[in-house]
Amino acid sequence: MEAADRIAHRLKLSDLRVLREVVDRGGMAKAAQHLNLTQPAISKAVAQMERALGVKVLDRSRHGVTPTIYGRTILEGGLTAFDELRQSVVRVQYLADPKSGLLTLGCTQPLAFGFVPAVIDHMRRVCPGIRFRLVEGDQMTHLRNRRIEIAVRRLAPTMSEPDTEQEKLFDDPLVVVVGRDNPLVRRRKKLTLRDLYKGPWSIPPYECHVGPLIMEAFRAEGLEPPEAYVSTYSMDLHLGLASLGPYITLAPRSMLRINAEKLSLRLLPVRFRHQASAVGIVSLKNRSLSPQAELFIKYAREVAHSIGTNGATKMSEVGRSNVS
Repeated sequence: MEAADRIAHRLKLSDLRVLREVVDRGGMAKAAQHLNLTQPAISKAVAQMERALGVKVLDRSRHGVTPTIYGRTILEGGLTAFDELRQSVVRVQYLADPKSGLLTLGCTQPLAFGFVPAVIDHMRRVCPGIRFRLVEGDQMTHLRNRRIEIAVRRLAPTMSEPDTEQEKLFDDPLVVVVGRDNPLVRRRKKLTLRDLYKGPWSIPPYECHVGPLIMEAFRAEGLEPPEAYVSTYSMDLHLGLASLGPYITLAPRSMLRINAEKLSLRLLPVRFRHQASAVGIVSLKNRSLSPQAELFIKYAREVAHSIGTNGATKMSEVGRSNVS
């Protein structure tokens, strides 16, 4: 048996779990409390791992513990092993009861207001026992840390993440939105962005992922991006302001198609030209997906088709186009 095989044989999944908890919680005492173990048991497990590997896996200081380069490497491999084992357990449970289980996925706020709820509701009708845990924030980090299985998000125009698989579901341009009682809704004159330039605008910060699309659309009309009256990442706030006052905001077209009436919103027929921006599913390459994730992708394709989109295609088919 090779040296690496002998060392791997001595390592236990329980030891990897201990190391992960120590790193995640910043100390052995907190890890012991979370795992319902004694601190000496935690110290012993870490020491055994370091003896087996012949290197230090943790740097200790008065501020806590941090993983060494060796510790980070073993954690990355252990994370994959834990994830594959968990996915195998999930598949066994699914075989016993195909309409149950838990799916953890990430999505952005705008998609959480329209497309993702529509997919979940579609799945519930067929598989009422499946439960969902939705996570916001940095979805790529969550994917790589195996905190989520898949992410529903706007995709880059080209495949920019070599460790991911991306499948386009539909193009989802930004549209100009106001409340249904806004006087602009009844205005008969054809509106342009120049007419709306002074707002008041409630829009995301320009440094966010849709910021370049917003700036591109204004510059396509010969305008510099306007100064927002309200600048926030909160979709709740944008929609609340638009529905209650004179504010103008932007929203994905899919959200308007699915539930504009519920949100008391109206789309203004204003040209908002920007690069084609697709919504799709992102997952890690070479990662086994659970049956629940595969079902979600299946129903996501169906919902994308039902709302009058371009249909599901691979990212290689995504090109540049102007959206009127």
